[in-house]
Amino acid sequence: MIVRQLETETQKPKTFFRLISSWLSAPGLRLTFGLALLTILFMFMAACGSPPAPAPKPQEPTKSQGKIEAFHLTEVQEGDKSWVLKAEKADFLKERHLIRISDIRMEFYGPAKSAVKLTCQEGSVNTDSREVNLQGQVEIEFGEVRIKTALVIYQPNERLLLAPEHLVLEGPNFTISGKGLRLEVRQRRLELSEHHVTSIKMARQAWPL
Repeated sequence: MIVRQLETETQKPKTFFRLISSWLSAPGLRLTFGLALLTILFMFMAACGSPPAPAPKPQEPTKSQGKIEAFHLTEVQEGDKSWVLKAEKADFLKERHLIRISDIRMEFYGPAKSAVKLTCQEGSVNTDSREVNLQGQVEIEFGEVRIKTALVIYQPNERLLLAPEHLVLEGPNFTISGKGLRLEVRQRRLELSEHHVTSIKMARQAWPL
């Protein structure tokens, strides 16, 4: 009796392992068991992986290097004065190579010290290229002609004033509206690439009675 009972007890684990091996031999159970092992492996790798990289710091805005009131600047080319700029306020942005200016008055000099005068609300000077951008109720005085526009760009190499946007050109007895003004300071020459409307004021004596 005792011997038989020991034999039956020793046969139980063998029967259990045979049952497990028969389960695993089935194709469906083998696939399910393999997927479970892969899932556990991926979870372990994710838990032991390196911590996430810190979020990038937001870029700080460009800081001003200095502010000046009653700003004055003069450019000289080949020994001759090219232009003089006066502004109520100036803000130096060294990292961007810019000087922001406001409440501006400028004079651009041509032959025989003749000047083209300009006023506007704000603008900027590039300290590398020396290009000047002027905007906000820009008015140019060129002899007896006045030009009103929103934006003017001064290119120093050609000593050229460009007004790419809509403008109004007023003279003693005419008014011209258009777009794309080109004013050559050195040659004192003015060109308008796109003409819209011309109005001429006629004197009374020109009309027949």
